[in-house]
Amino acid sequence: MNRVSVDTAGRPPSVDSLARELSLRHSLPHALLVDLARRAIADANSFGTDVASSGANRATSSSSIVERADQLATEFSQSLLRDVVNATGVLLHTNLGRAPMAMQTSNRASNLELNMSSGERGSRQTTVGKLLALLCGAESAIVVNN
Repeated sequence: MNRVSVDTAGRPPSVDSLARELSLRHSLPHALLVDLARRAIADANSFGTDVASSGANRATSSSSIVERADQLATEFSQSLLRDVVNATGVLLHTNLGRAPMAMQTSNRASNLELNMSSGERGSRQTTVGKLLALLCGAESAIVVNN
């Protein structure tokens, strides 16, 4: 990945260049990539990454910021809803988002309330709440389905 140029003055990569770099590997909205780029730069600053240090460390620091931004984008992408195959033998599985419907209504089941890592029941708040909070600029959000 790492096409972000190293600033000879020792500054971290620009948010824009980092977001453009992320767009090459992640199909997330640009506004979200900008937010993730900002977080990666802030993380580097809060963890004491001294981008203004010696020339040898500038490339390493910029590289670590790019890697952190990529990690954040990957983690966010993996937390989003994705298609799953309902092979449980249960026709109406509440953890898989919805009942089977006409293809025009819903293409596939998703992991709406299924934790893909553990296989256990998850929470729709994990994904939907995160997206709503990001959209509203809030710290957190909750969605009620009643």
